[in-house]
Amino acid sequence: MSIIKKSTKSISEPTDKKRKSVSNEIKEKSFIIGCAIRCGISLELERKTKNDEGLQNFNIISVCDERIQEEINKRFKEWEKFIQENNEEVEQRDKDKSYQNINYEILLEELSNYGNEINYKKIKGSSKMDKRERILTFNGIRQEEIYEKGEKVNKYLIKEIRIEEGKTRKGCRRIIRETDSNIIITPLFTNFKVYCSESNYDKENPNQIEQIPDCYLSNCVQIPYYY
Repeated sequence: MSIIKKSTKSISEPTDKKRKSVSNEIKEKSFIIGCAIRCGISLELERKTKNDEGLQNFNIISVCDERIQEEINKRFKEWEKFIQENNEEVEQRDKDKSYQNINYEILLEELSNYGNEINYKKIKGSSKMDKRERILTFNGIRQEEIYEKGEKVNKYLIKEIRIEEGKTRKGCRRIIRETDSNIIITPLFTNFKVYCSESNYDKENPNQIEQIPDCYLSNCVQIPYYY
């Protein structure tokens, strides 16, 4: 009698695909974090695990900008109201995921308002969760490069947010105000304002500050930087 062996290929392929999808999502979120911080938006982040190997997921606890944080809170309350009106029962896990998605949605909206060109594609998800669109391109760079840069940001965050032995999850929160200057993050439009003497300020070409003497930058005219 012959023995029929079940193929593991049909089992491993979906698992590998899901693992890759989770990995890419972490990289994309890290990329968004890196871009936001480079644009002057400081973030309070929470590290979830002590393991320094591989990628680590980071939760956004708060955005250190009152206007942006108020918009996040407002959007989240609107989502909660929608869920209640539809008599949906939502697990805490889905609430947490939705709150994180809203954080990233609004950070991307901010980056878009600064002049960054972002193209999206919708993703599948639970009908009870706020669904975040995934990035197809960011200022012309495609997903592969976004993931590559996001992975570098993730490794930087792992080094910056250390978990001491015996500490709980709440013990591994930190406000991140900057990223490694060696990490190159695409042509990036930031939110800076030009200040200079009135005689030197060219109102028709406010972005050409390198051609204007006696000027300096401070945090709202769109200026592209190659980080």
